[in-house]
Amino acid sequence: MIPLCGKRKNYLLYFGNDLPRFNFATVVDGDSMEPTLHDGDVILIRQNYDTPQGGIYVVDYDGTSWVKEVSIVENELVLHSINEKYRDRFLPVPPEDGEYWNIVGEVVDWFTPENI
Repeated sequence: MIPLCGKRKNYLLYFGNDLPRFNFATVVDGDSMEPTLHDGDVILIRQNYDTPQGGIYVVDYDGTSWVKEVSIVENELVLHSINEKYRDRFLPVPPEDGEYWNIVGEVVDWFTPENI
């Protein structure tokens, strides 16, 4: 069992043997990935150093973690929100002077937790 603290509630999660390999979990904050991921869903993240091409990843950019569909197009990292009310973000590859971004890992699974 793993305690997981979110902004609004505390959860106690039990992971069985049927989940994919992952390094850590966190809670989604916001609606930019709806209808796939919802505010409060738990995402399982595997640290991954492959070049992203359309999967869902966590990207650390400018002190904030973003959960987005990520791909590289020409010399830009594209952070795409599934929810159409949000615009894509484009980050230079490699980061420009004074900028920093890092691909934290790939989202390998997710679920909506039950409150305890």
